[in-house]
Amino acid sequence: MAVVIRLQGLRVTAGAEDIRRFFTGLKIPDGGVHIIGGEREEAFIIFASDEDARRAMTRSGGLIKGSPVTLLLSSKTEMQSMLERTTKIVELDQKSRSGDTPPPLLQRASNTDDVFLFLKGLPFSVTEKEICDFFSGILVEEVVLVKNRKGSNNGTGFVKFATRQDAMEGLKRDREYIGSRYIEISTTTLNDWYRATGGVSRSPVAQRHIAPSDEEYCVVLENLSFAVEKEDIKQLFHNAKLEDDQILHLIDRDGKRKRSALVLFKSLRDYCEALAHEKRQFLNRLVHTRPISRENMIALLKPQGVTVQPSGNSERFQERPSSYSSDPYDSEKICIFVRNLPFDVRKVEIIDFFHGFNITEDNVHVLQDREGAGVGKALVVFGSEAEAMRALSLDGRRFLGSEVILKCISRSQMQQLGHPPLSHQPSAGSPSLYL
Repeated sequence: MAVVIRLQGLRVTAGAEDIRRFFTGLKIPDGGVHIIGGEREEAFIIFASDEDARRAMTRSGGLIKGSPVTLLLSSKTEMQSMLERTTKIVELDQKSRSGDTPPPLLQRASNTDDVFLFLKGLPFSVTEKEICDFFSGILVEEVVLVKNRKGSNNGTGFVKFATRQDAMEGLKRDREYIGSRYIEISTTTLNDWYRATGGVSRSPVAQRHIAPSDEEYCVVLENLSFAVEKEDIKQLFHNAKLEDDQILHLIDRDGKRKRSALVLFKSLRDYCEALAHEKRQFLNRLVHTRPISRENMIALLKPQGVTVQPSGNSERFQERPSSYSSDPYDSEKICIFVRNLPFDVRKVEIIDFFHGFNITEDNVHVLQDREGAGVGKALVVFGSEAEAMRALSLDGRRFLGSEVILKCISRSQMQQLGHPPLSHQPSAGSPSLYL
């Protein structure tokens, strides 16, 4: 069965042959390398078999043309989605150049005074001053050079001009040179500016805080109807495809629901789209959407006994069950929460990882999503807290191509992850868990 791996950190000078050379000895079918590029410098590689993909994952951290690359398990669905999105961007860019349709810049002119251009093909050593010099005679308000994960320029950037006319003049310099490289210039949107840079603009939306990291995409909704349900909020932000554990209603000291709720987003794009509507009518009330910092969010959650736990690429609210007990037995840490596993990992493979410990398949619970697919996480129950603590010595060890992350958790925390209550001895035949 063909398996897809996502590669990140690919140098712009690297091609498909460089990728194939990196995976020498492994079977990659014809047409199995798809270079995406983008902010994370990505590519997708299709391997002919599960065994080829497993061996490929062991090469994560290796060098392609002198640059270390990161390998992640992916899927055909994710790859196809990225390819379609990249194709649409190229088509829109070509359409704006053809002259058949007015450029998006002109179409948006009546809606905003802030107009941005996107620059591609910049020298890696370029400075903001050199870009301003490139647009000499045009009033440039701000330049942002996009960085890669190492903090170096990735060859792209955004320029904000003072007026629409300035931006239109800047667009005319498409394919002119900075040094020895010609620069491709195209129009872009305010949302693209936010998503790529987290920058600050004169517009009312941009004056508000934009989340500085991938783990702080949270907003607070205020003045909600008391009758609002999570399904209503999902419809409000339908593009974000929210799950129930990304939405939390705030309650007062008496346990009654307030007119406020917190919403966690998986991506900066969804977060920015939410903030684009600071005030809107929702269920016959004027609802306010405001950003909230991680510190303020945690302060709001403490009285409710709620924590924020990471899950994949986003965070989720973990609500303490009403039956939560302070019994010492509940706080006994006999379980290891295992993360960063292959999505198709089997129980017997996890038992092999914990070789030397008294573990059977009944003690291993592979976490699955609501469709029954693996999520790369598992719970392993040990006979005692001391044994679980000894198992922590394996934290960070490489396993099936990835560094496994281990955390010792209590019985009550196991229940928060969806695990059924345990008797004093681990029970057999526990059902699948949902996270």
